[in-house]
Amino acid sequence: MTVEQVMDIVRRDTVYYKNTGGGVTFSGGEALAQPEFLAACLERCKHEGIHTAVDTSGFAQWSVFETILPHTDLFLYDLKQMDSHKHEQMTGVGNAVILENLRRIDERGKSIWVRVPLIPGYNDSIENLRQVAGFAKTLTNVEKMSLLPYNGAAGAKYSFIGRKYTLEHLDEQTSLEKADFMKLLSSVGIEVEVGR
Repeated sequence: MTVEQVMDIVRRDTVYYKNTGGGVTFSGGEALAQPEFLAACLERCKHEGIHTAVDTSGFAQWSVFETILPHTDLFLYDLKQMDSHKHEQMTGVGNAVILENLRRIDERGKSIWVRVPLIPGYNDSIENLRQVAGFAKTLTNVEKMSLLPYNGAAGAKYSFIGRKYTLEHLDEQTSLEKADFMKLLSSVGIEVEVGR
């Protein structure tokens, strides 16, 4: 698609954005994988007065963030695992760049929602969540944290991209576990929600 084709779709909801205070969110996959195109789309949205958000894992060179910062109002930023070695085991990369990029975004005064996709047995331990909350608390512009509980239905999407789903053995978190996670994260004084 071209930037103009994307904007034709975005403009369809302009009335909704104005009535709700909402806007457009660029996600993926990873939106930062196409930085020039993303920057051009964000710039057009801002030029037309549309609130912009970028949903990201944070794994990119800082120069990529520098191109989109002027046109991004909000970052939906994933923090999966605070232990860098475990993060690398889970995702294939450590988390040093991810954490440093988040600090730099915060220093530039951008609004941030920290999102934690919870994978049972991988990153849903109390210790990891305590560390995520502690890190988020050191930042100035974290407006809230979102816990994204594991959803077993996600496995159905893998066949569409020709990949094998390897987490079919996992059970979704219970309501009690979710409540415990909420309580823990709320204790640091940041608004917490489940499932967004």
